[in-house]
Amino acid sequence: MKKALVVGGSGHCGSYLVPHLVDMGYEVHSVSRGTREPYTKDMPQWESVQKHILDRRNGEDSEAVGRLALSLKPDVICDLISYSEAEIKGLIEPLLTQPALAAKTHVVQVGTVWVYGVKLEVPVTEEHPRNSTDGYGIGKAAIERYLHALSAEGKIKTTVIHPGHISGRGWVPINPQGHVNIEVYRDIKAGKPVRIPDDGNHTLHHVHSADIAHLIGVCLSNPEKANGETFHATTEKAVTMAGMAAALYAYYGHEPKMEYVRLEELQKLLAPNDFLNTIRHMMFSSHCSMEKAKRVFGFTPAYTTLDTILDALNWQEAAGNL
Repeated sequence: MKKALVVGGSGHCGSYLVPHLVDMGYEVHSVSRGTREPYTKDMPQWESVQKHILDRRNGEDSEAVGRLALSLKPDVICDLISYSEAEIKGLIEPLLTQPALAAKTHVVQVGTVWVYGVKLEVPVTEEHPRNSTDGYGIGKAAIERYLHALSAEGKIKTTVIHPGHISGRGWVPINPQGHVNIEVYRDIKAGKPVRIPDDGNHTLHHVHSADIAHLIGVCLSNPEKANGETFHATTEKAVTMAGMAAALYAYYGHEPKMEYVRLEELQKLLAPNDFLNTIRHMMFSSHCSMEKAKRVFGFTPAYTTLDTILDALNWQEAAGNL
């Protein structure tokens, strides 16, 4: 039986990826901080998962993840949480001390579409320059360069997945104002007016974690096609802030009641952190192509943008939060 190590196994992506890997026949080891249960904890696949508690925010434990990987000798490592080149090196470099082991290992790293800053063309393809000026995007781009350089040298197989705004059951998706305050969704559900930044034409590009998990599975099943490659993971179409709001009003049985406001007015109405997130999402206006995954693997996401958002919101409603 092949062995998979998932770093960040109880988080947003890991909650869906771990059960999927079990279904694929892997012996799965999940590394997490142990501070929360996975969103899919009721799925029977978790009964066979071997759990390891480590906190990579602690320097010593960060190195321990690499030692764990070396001791387990996994066929697959799925790193869902590294934010810097130093973190990914802590995981990978112990394996590189055993070249034969490293050469048979396939590392999949979950990055972000925020590696793209100024968009030269849309939808953005995987060939677009990594020109982000955002610290998060810069760190993820550095990880991507490091991993693919190892693949080019034949030292280890690597694949990078750049997802959009990760959504699904268990958390609040980015809303039509560009942040995660659930009050916006409560207002739309109640048919109340919602203020939309600027002209409402800035874009958001969500993805369901289940689609990320399935794309990772496809990459692992096709290692020669996936090695040294990057793939986007988003829904097939981005959505404007205004379009997202209008679709949600319609879903809840209301006529749209969007009010378009200038940013200086919106800043007075939002909490500082919400407004900062609004500005960041407007600045990035993510809009990415899924054509490469379809061309290489025949993969298309199962969830549309509205499906993705509604799955998350219906979960919140069932939990009494909406």
